[in-house]
Amino acid sequence: MDKRRNPNFKLLRTIFNILVVSFLLNATCLAGNLYVRVRTSDCSKTKLSLKLEGLEKLPASIIFSVKDTKTRDIVVEATTLFLQNGEYTWNGLIPFRDYTANVSILGSTVLLEDKFTNKNLLLQFLDASSRIVPIRNSEKKKDSEEAIKPSNLLEDVSLGSFSPNIGIIHLLLINSNNKLANQYLGSPIPVWRPTVPSGTYKLVVVEYYKAEPKCGVRSN
Repeated sequence: MDKRRNPNFKLLRTIFNILVVSFLLNATCLAGNLYVRVRTSDCSKTKLSLKLEGLEKLPASIIFSVKDTKTRDIVVEATTLFLQNGEYTWNGLIPFRDYTANVSILGSTVLLEDKFTNKNLLLQFLDASSRIVPIRNSEKKKDSEEAIKPSNLLEDVSLGSFSPNIGIIHLLLINSNNKLANQYLGSPIPVWRPTVPSGTYKLVVVEYYKAEPKCGVRSN
């Protein structure tokens, strides 16, 4: 009985080993390198060009997602990107931050990733129409004393009213060093209270329309 079982067991083990090796080789062949390049797009949108290298053949499609590098929050949910002219392209509206792009390929267990930042997209807004706003960050002398409130600094940034056609706004607060001090991306709000040190800032308001692919910087 044992003599008859042994050949079958050896055959099954051989087949199993072949399948494992074949799977690993296939996964290895599909494991390449991901490179993400950031480009400007409409207004403050981000355009990402993704290239895969080290593959024998580029897949017709990939699964793409983005996480905030610092918080690990998912910013772009998994979506399918298709190969066009040797690369894959994503275009959308995300805050100016540091990110990690993840790409998975059908038939591979390897998750490719590359870090990128879109903070440099702020450069296009340094000379854009902006409004100078003083920001107050209240300070206390002692716990028992009331907060000091300088009269020449604003506590809130009043944005006024927006057209009902505006669905999303992107507020960019730029400090005296032309760096991004704070930002807001979301539905229109009448008042914004950013958390920044006291000082004078430039405020750029980018508006995105609801029913049409149209956007623009608000004139101040």
